[in-house]
Amino acid sequence: MTTYATSAALDYLASGHQPPDALPAADPLRLPPVHKRYPSAARQVLPPPPDDPRHDELLPCLSWLLHRTNGLTRMRWMSGIMPLGLGAPAARRVLLSPGRTGAASGSRYPVEVYVAHPDHDGLPAGLSHYDPVHHVLERLREGDGRALLTPLLAEPPAQEPEFVLLLSSVLWRNAAKYGVFGYRLLSLDAGVAVAQAVAAAEATGLTARVHPRYDDAALDETLGLSPFAESVFAVVTLHRPDSPRTSATPATWRGQIPSAKPDPVPITKIPALAEVAALHAAVRRAAPEGSATLPPLPDAPRHALPPASLDVADGFAGRRTVYGYRPGPVPQQTLAALLAAAAEPVVDGTPVQLAGAVQRVPGVETGAHLYDAAGHALVATRGADAVTAVITAAKSPMLADECRTATAVLAPCGDLRTGIERFGDRWYRAQNIAAGAAAQRIALAAAAAGLESHVHCDFDPEGVRSALGLSAGPLQPLVLVTVGPRAPHRTDPQLPLRAEGGVN
Repeated sequence: MTTYATSAALDYLASGHQPPDALPAADPLRLPPVHKRYPSAARQVLPPPPDDPRHDELLPCLSWLLHRTNGLTRMRWMSGIMPLGLGAPAARRVLLSPGRTGAASGSRYPVEVYVAHPDHDGLPAGLSHYDPVHHVLERLREGDGRALLTPLLAEPPAQEPEFVLLLSSVLWRNAAKYGVFGYRLLSLDAGVAVAQAVAAAEATGLTARVHPRYDDAALDETLGLSPFAESVFAVVTLHRPDSPRTSATPATWRGQIPSAKPDPVPITKIPALAEVAALHAAVRRAAPEGSATLPPLPDAPRHALPPASLDVADGFAGRRTVYGYRPGPVPQQTLAALLAAAAEPVVDGTPVQLAGAVQRVPGVETGAHLYDAAGHALVATRGADAVTAVITAAKSPMLADECRTATAVLAPCGDLRTGIERFGDRWYRAQNIAAGAAAQRIALAAAAAGLESHVHCDFDPEGVRSALGLSAGPLQPLVLVTVGPRAPHRTDPQLPLRAEGGVN
């Protein structure tokens, strides 16, 4: 078996880059826009997303799916808690910011969504970019080239997909704010979008399959992307139950990709991001086969959880970011349903282990636990002092305060080092994408259960690892999600936005 003892990803891990230590690479008051357009492209107005996603016609289903995956869903009156820290409401600066169903680091929203689609319901076959601001498809190429895309995947689907979603990341959009640390956040944010796409597809009756390995250069070229400015991070194929195995239509693309506005800045032009450019180049080169398994759970006291379930798609409407919780009890049944839904795998072959510190759940011992998804049980890893230890490992007053009031501080964990040594540099991105997907499923499940949440990376990884009782093993926390009951004074006002396709 080939091993990768030296790699760009291992060097990146060794060099740190944790917030708030990571310095931004640009003036924070002059950050790049969070969306792009193709002004000269033909535009296909999408119908308003239907109330019922299981629509008889395919185009309304696609409209609903794209809106839930990456559309503008709400307007936030941000009270200033996040930019200014904790303080009295009267002293907070008010900011107006459009929000989406999926969380994004620093509201930078680096993910762009492209879709290859057949000729259906008045939508000509083509390769299109989804413009979330105007809820339209911008046609980049004509023709049905889905069969040209699937051979570029390391594991092509047996059936022809109804749609192929290509999820890209605009590297500078995120790195401008977070510097070198931005690459980890780009991967987590891509995972959030992946989880959104999968949950939305399943709600429409489509079957989704995530493809983390593919021919990077060929896919970027197909989309007309400059790979160090914007690059494909994940592919999701969507299937109907009655999809044919092969298409009767010859596969083809026609036309040249139009110019995008704004044109993203390549990170290779930013000296401060040289380490990110090296890691991205290494990730694009390496696509080894194989899948990993999680380490065995420890032989420790177990707490069987009651049977419970929920549909994460029910959390689309209520998912949002809050900055604290009402420290009241949460029923054990609610925690059980949340964990069961959140732990469902999204990316095959890239497992994530849920760990967390739990408090104020009657019948569940306060402390740190691993979640055994197969046995639907909590495995104890540390006692009640775990809650205080997690608070100590927080690197911001906001996270520390949330940890005090939250019902649970949940950590999607992975074995980054072993995975990189075994599978190469690409594992770094794949593992973080899987962790981001798990974090978003936690947030959606929390909303479906009537709880609130906030995704965080502002923590000391080794400190949280110790706090959760994981120091003896290879797992490390990749992201944190605080979850708890709503506290009205810790929630920004939210106004739902309705998608009206074609509005200029």
